[in-house]
Amino acid sequence: TRHDVYAADEVFLTGTAAEVIPVVKVDGRVVGTGKPGPITRQLRERFFELARS
Repeated sequence: TRHDVYAADEVFLTGTAAEVIPVVKVDGRVVGTGKPGPITRQLRERFFELARS
């Protein structure tokens, strides 16, 4: 739900064109710390490693 997103520590979107995109605000509300979290950063790094190989 929307409330789950508001309360989340991290949020990210994935898709073919979007790849892995951190979400730091939803409906004007800051998600987590307002910066990409450690899980999102790790997923992005791993995704790009695989994409380059």
